[in-house]
Amino acid sequence: MDAEELEKVYEVPYGKKGSLIYIELHKSLFPPESEAYGDLNRFFANVHEDAIDIRIDGTDIRTMGYTDHLFYLICQKHILNGVVNGAVK
Repeated sequence: MDAEELEKVYEVPYGKKGSLIYIELHKSLFPPESEAYGDLNRFFANVHEDAIDIRIDGTDIRTMGYTDHLFYLICQKHILNGVVNGAVK
């Protein structure tokens, strides 16, 4: 994937031949072009500034703050179940 293509895509896949590991790096929490939930990114505008550091098995990890993380999971759950603003689509 060249630099121009990289700018246009929402997710960047990575996989090593012969490996079972496949990683998708998402450039935003929700696809911006999505009519269903692309607008939700606005709620996470400060996600990088509000990030926290946690330690897992001796390794420091930078991640979303607790409130942002919970809200993100709630947004995903409702969207995956087809519920938006309390109404079933």
